[in-house]
Amino acid sequence: MSRVELLAVSDGALRLAAGTFEPACTVVTGDDASALARLAAVTSGVAPARGAVFLDGRPLATFPPARRRVASALARETLPSAPDLERAVTRVLAARGTRGSATDVLEQFGLGTWGHKQPEALDRDELRSVALALALSHEAADVLVLYEPLSTSMLEPALVRERVTAAVGRDAVVLLVTSSLAGAQSFGGPHASVVNGVLTPASAA
Repeated sequence: MSRVELLAVSDGALRLAAGTFEPACTVVTGDDASALARLAAVTSGVAPARGAVFLDGRPLATFPPARRRVASALARETLPSAPDLERAVTRVLAARGTRGSATDVLEQFGLGTWGHKQPEALDRDELRSVALALALSHEAADVLVLYEPLSTSMLEPALVRERVTAAVGRDAVVLLVTSSLAGAQSFGGPHASVVNGVLTPASAA
């Protein structure tokens, strides 16, 4: 089974994060959105300023095969340049080497009418919805990292929870990062907290 290991990681508002995430749903909360956003980013493959993150012993930021095993929806997302959303999503699916069509992915999450929208015309909520749909549809991912998974008004919370449960069921490492205590509790957490920029077990916060 997969494991994600953080070794003395620090990056911006995230002053220190160390430890291991095993196959399960780990919910991390905190009151500093910047620190939480950096935690989500580095555990999804963005190189931290200091320290390192490993997936099954491989450096996540510099080993592309490891990075392709991660599905994520971060605080800020972009889509590939394309004439319309359907073709942008198609490019994402091709890059990660998964089956399925862009139309299928969008329709699964109630976004089927968006296919002809221009990616650059999407507002922040719409872009996050597409990013979440892409991450949650990646059924081959060994790691799923979601920043504020319930923050979009476009995706049904029940569907998000269903897909998170499915990822846990296939023994994926699932990391949910949120500043909402109610959101954390709806996923059975929090299990850890970022306090003053430091990642700690929730019981020690």
